Amino acid sequence: MLISRRPLDTTLAALRGEGYAHVAETAEGTVRIEKSRPRRAAAAVPAPPGSGARSGGRIAAASKAKPAAALDPSTLAMQLLAAPATTPEPAPFDGGAPFATDTEKIVAGWAKRLPYSDIRQLAHAIDAGQAITVEYVATSGNRTVRTLRCLELDPPYLEAWCHLRDAERVFTLSRIHGVMSAARE
Repeated sequence: MLISRRPLDTTLAALRGEGYAHVAETAEGTVRIEKSRPRRAAAAVPAPPGSGARSGGRIAAASKAKPAAALDPSTLAMQLLAAPATTPEPAPFDGGAPFATDTEKIVAGWAKRLPYSDIRQLAHAIDAGQAITVEYVATSGNRTVRTLRCLELDPPYLEAWCHLRDAERVFTLSRIHGVMSAARE
């Protein structure tokens, strides 16, 4: 047993630096295990083509979104009906502009069933560290809707914390059939 006035991390680092394999203990005497997840850089979602906004590329941290103002659904419907019809630009694999991020390109290579809009949304959630809801088809053929957080891309898999199972799970990218924003908790 060792007691030190220095912070726990400093003391353990000093002991390990001298070749000792000491671990921290809890107040009950059990080994204290601290698992840290690797941090990923967040990526900005590229601006829609023709909007005049410039994409900032990769950023260090995702910025907080401003809360949406409460709007009347009738007003929104009128604005949508009055908007000019636009044709979406083709996806990168349909001859369109190149992928906005490396993550998009990797996800698109493995999640062949997803449309480009879902690939883009999933890639953004991975890069920004945001929760996402997916429609997943298991090897048994059962379809489930899963809300996932702590996304970690490991092609051809996506490791994540699954709210349905309340545990960390591994998902095959090719078995993700749909992507949508996660409901706010």
